[in-house]
Amino acid sequence: MIPDSLPTTIKRLESMTFQGCSSLQKINLYHVRTIDVSCFDSCSALTKVESSTSLQSIGSSAFSNCPNLVSFTTQSPQINTVGSMAFAYCAKLKEFNFSVCRAFDDSAFKGTGFTSVNLSGCTTGVINSDLFSMCSKLVSVTFPQHVVALYSECFYQCTSLTSIEILSVGSDSLLNAPHFKNAHH
Repeated sequence: MIPDSLPTTIKRLESMTFQGCSSLQKINLYHVRTIDVSCFDSCSALTKVESSTSLQSIGSSAFSNCPNLVSFTTQSPQINTVGSMAFAYCAKLKEFNFSVCRAFDDSAFKGTGFTSVNLSGCTTGVINSDLFSMCSKLVSVTFPQHVVALYSECFYQCTSLTSIEILSVGSDSLLNAPHFKNAHH
């Protein structure tokens, strides 16, 4: 049995530590600073993850393919990186504090269950490739003030997307049709 809270001495969760744990339903990562690659990948029963002010990095595919993950909450003032495909295919994921993130790698939230995404508090100015692609329930997005680039297919197949708010577009902004490929207009 895996406890729902880890000892305070654990600061880093190495690659694939809990990968495929089909009975893990929730976990508190109170003192963890780093979640490595595929750490919780394919944890089919996982519904809730909480962390404290310590979290700094979420690795590639760290929580990918967790079909029942609904909520990832953190009190961290700053997450430096959310890795590539970190939450990809978490079809029920609806709760995540984007405002504490500095950078999102490609496909970090591909195929998630968000209906609304507010990036206005983020420090990132770049929306990477496929970041929210295949988020068929996504209806609205608010971008940060300092966004300067939207990369390819960041909203590919977001068939419910009806509202995009860009608070202030930078002078080098890359807003063109391929970024919204297959999004309803």
